[in-house]
Parts: sequence; structure tokens; C-alpha cells
Amino acid sequence: NETPAATGRVFEKEPGHFSIGRVAVAKRLRGEGYGRLVMNTLENQARVMGASSVSLSAQLQARGFYEALGYQAYGKVYLDQGCPHISMRKAL
Repeated sequence: NETPAATGRVFEKEPGHFSIGRVAVAKRLRGEGYGRLVMNTLENQARVMGASSVSLSAQLQARGFYEALGYQAYGKVYLDQGCPHISMRKAL
């Protein structure tokens, strides 16, 4: 099967600070470590490109997942496309 299992992106927002986004794992594969693998890969790529920190916008339901990876929430909960989100960041 050639259906993608998981995806994500990372890009530089300003010198030394990168943003991670569009992280997604196919429903049938959630809970099997693909999300952690994608995040580790994106963080490593950010380091290679010179990042000292990364940030992301997390759906509120995924906050615990990102906290387990060392991210810290900041700011207030806000709606994006009608879904509650929280800003999170991590030093690398």
C-alpha cells in the first residue's frame, strides 16, 4: 500500500527559530509511534538547519502528546477553523 502513514513540515520563522506544522498521522496508525517519529525527524531537521527552538500550534486535544515530547504551552486557547488550539514551544 502506498498510502502515506504520517506527515509534517518545518520551516524557519526567524533566525534560530523554526515552526512545525501540519503534523498528521493516518487514523488507522495512531498510537503506534508514527507521530513521535515525525516530530523527532522534524526537530532533528530544524537542528541541522540551525534552530535553537521550535514552536507549533496544537489542537487542544493533542496538547498532552506535545507535552510528552517536551513542549510547553503559552498564551491563551484560541479557535482556528472552529477548533480550539494552543501555542506551544520547545528549546532544542
